[in-house]
Amino acid sequence: MGIEKFKNFEVVRDCEIIHFMPIGFGEDIDNDVSLQRELVVKNCSAKFRGKFVGHSVFRVLVNMGLVQDGSPSKETKLTMRGQLFLQQELPELFSTSNENGSWSVVSTTHYQSSSHSLLI
Repeated sequence: MGIEKFKNFEVVRDCEIIHFMPIGFGEDIDNDVSLQRELVVKNCSAKFRGKFVGHSVFRVLVNMGLVQDGSPSKETKLTMRGQLFLQQELPELFSTSNENGSWSVVSTTHYQSSSHSLLI
């Protein structure tokens, strides 16, 4: 029973994005769930790197359970769901070790959660 079993599993489903995304990001984004997903991925990645995101998008990330509540302008940790979401959406940033199922992001900054260590 490998990871293939979860190949079609989505950490964040489109219906959740539609539910949590407010309108007002522009007509194109407001009417296209794939563009909304891209916006969530972009801002989740920015928060993961300790960058500022807008208040509205930050509230979306918190309400979706992707980042811990805090300030959109200060460093905020991703939840485990947020980490899994980024791993699924940006697989090219991650390296996987099949020996113990651990994973890490390939880069220069080191983040650590309770069960995984992430390198950014």
